[in-house]
Amino acid sequence: MKKFAKFYAKLFLFISPFYILLLLSLLIRVDAYLYTPGNLTDIKKEIMVDGYNKKLNGSVSSVYIMEFPRPNLFSLAISSLNKANDVFWVTKTSMETYDKELDYATGTFSSRQSFNNASLAAFEALGQDINYRQLTYIQRADKDIISNIKYTSIVGSYIKECNGIEYPVLKEVSDYLSSTNESTLLIVDKNGKEESLTMTRKKDGLFGITISTSFLLLDDEMVKVSNVYTTGGSGGAMQALYIYCLMNDEDILKGRKIAGTGTISYELDSNGDLNTFTRIGGIGCVKQKLYAAYIDHADVFYCPDSNYTECMNAYALYGFTEKDIRVVKVSYLSDIIEDLRGDQNE
Repeated sequence: MKKFAKFYAKLFLFISPFYILLLLSLLIRVDAYLYTPGNLTDIKKEIMVDGYNKKLNGSVSSVYIMEFPRPNLFSLAISSLNKANDVFWVTKTSMETYDKELDYATGTFSSRQSFNNASLAAFEALGQDINYRQLTYIQRADKDIISNIKYTSIVGSYIKECNGIEYPVLKEVSDYLSSTNESTLLIVDKNGKEESLTMTRKKDGLFGITISTSFLLLDDEMVKVSNVYTTGGSGGAMQALYIYCLMNDEDILKGRKIAGTGTISYELDSNGDLNTFTRIGGIGCVKQKLYAAYIDHADVFYCPDSNYTECMNAYALYGFTEKDIRVVKVSYLSDIIEDLRGDQNE
């Protein structure tokens, strides 16, 4: 009996440090963000277009990634085993001041804008007449500036009136805010509800809001968003492609599984006039998105031109070849459409 007791005592002394280390690795968290590959989101689950219920010969998907704030040491150790994972270190102050509610409101607005922009882009590519209006939106807001409305609730509002000007463009709002006194009043509209927004200047002389310009599709309810699975605008290019494919009689998918990433938005020419609604913009975490497209067996991955170098560096890191997944650099929606029409690797 004593021999057994001595044996188990020695065994406990031998393995207890490992248990303690494991426990500590699960309890200790670090000031960082861990980014890992997610999966594909089939756009047909998000968008419905009235009068166009055909089944596509193939699929169009956007890509999402997984974000883990303040991961524990065990998660970091496990994540290091996969080349597709990344850790972004931040300061303790930035973690403590991170406004999750505001970030979610901004991401939700960007997602809603993405579907609107995708409709504009698809209609342009289809050659349809488009009825739209240029608007100035509130992108973000500081909590200590807005006096009469919850600051997160105005994110995504467009400015209906500023200094007596209805539907002012970005420059008109900027010029007014830079010249007005210590407090100001804007009339904003969010989802059809009008509000009077009272703001005061901060010590740095700014009003604590970020404004942006965009275009709103008017008088068209053909495109309906049935579900939203992610926040942000990085699915815009694929959303536009899906709407285009659904409303176009031509079969350009040809049974393929299409994946991609990139925002979709307007582009102005050198004179400041509207050039197109089909510009594809850059995104974050393209390294993880490429890997997610690969593990979900996509045939092709469409990458914004501004992310292409980073994407191809990851492509080489993973040891991919065109037999694994094909990567195509794109700047406009037309680049995707032309590639799908001309690609012979079916």
